[in-house]
Amino acid sequence: MNPREKVLLLAEMFGVDVSDKISDVLKEIENNNHYKQLVINVEMAKKYQVPYSQNFLKEYEETKLANISSFKDALVARAKIDYLYQISQPKYFINPIMFNPLEMSTNITTIGELPCYFKNKEYSINQLIVNPDIKYNDKIKVIKELTNKWREDAKNTVIDEINHQLMGKKQNKLKNIVYAFKRGLVFYIFIILGVALFLVTIFSSSEFFHSVVHDTNVTSIAFFIYSIILFLFMGADALDAHAERSRTFEKEYCLYYLKSHAYLAITNLEDAAFNIRELLIKGIKEKKPVDTNITKINYLVNFRRIVLFLNLDDKEIDENMESLLNVYHGIRVTMLVTFILSFLFYGLCLVISLLNGGVI
Repeated sequence: MNPREKVLLLAEMFGVDVSDKISDVLKEIENNNHYKQLVINVEMAKKYQVPYSQNFLKEYEETKLANISSFKDALVARAKIDYLYQISQPKYFINPIMFNPLEMSTNITTIGELPCYFKNKEYSINQLIVNPDIKYNDKIKVIKELTNKWREDAKNTVIDEINHQLMGKKQNKLKNIVYAFKRGLVFYIFIILGVALFLVTIFSSSEFFHSVVHDTNVTSIAFFIYSIILFLFMGADALDAHAERSRTFEKEYCLYYLKSHAYLAITNLEDAAFNIRELLIKGIKEKKPVDTNITKINYLVNFRRIVLFLNLDDKEIDENMESLLNVYHGIRVTMLVTFILSFLFYGLCLVISLLNGGVI
């Protein structure tokens, strides 16, 4: 805080209106490189869902520049932005057990570059390992606490989410049946009625229906139009159902994969935690930095990718597919309306013909 800002803050405290100076601080914040990078890091953190990133995002959401109404709040927000920038760096929410390098932009490639803490002071793991002023037992304690944290984070983020997805699959069976019933009720009733009327007309042995099929008259033309629209309607319904199935196929396959590999995920988690801990303890014993690439120990990355995919809204998966589905839905509804009109027209012709004692 510079002397001018101190004067303005003091003036505000004594009731002087300095609201016109708030915008200056807000513009300074928005033009600051830390703020610009913070915005980028926030978007990255939203994709990289781990406990740390969720806590960071919560703090970020609480800092809303648009709601600032006092000079004091503007100065506090500026300090908060600088703090959030510092803790928004990817290294703080990388969990090597489930790290996916495609999800974030970071210069960190080895496990030894990740941060740890000793007596509230931040070190990289390699700095901790080679630091002669830190006792061996203290280093071991820090590493065990760190690997246990990674293990718990991975368990909460991946293993528990797998269980949630699989339980949700069981609970949603009735919901899916209800959805399918609601989706198809009107359409399938008309398909059944339409096919029944078509079959009666085609296969009836009565001379009346024989004349409808073979003669040339209004009723015959109505039947011909009705038959074409019936099959177009059935084709539109089948096409729409296939498109719906295509959209859900990937998610259903992912759920099947999680179900059949759930035990493997648990085993991978335990192996990862043990192997990483032993790798770092070996570095402490040998007093050598650990340069193992994170991608060689990210045992749960594939499971995590699947979980993130399953949590996406259908619209987020493929906007093109969503647009195509809307087209198919429109065609299906249009064909339903057209079919109903042809059904009523053909039915009306049959009624009039029967009342006249012949085919009109």
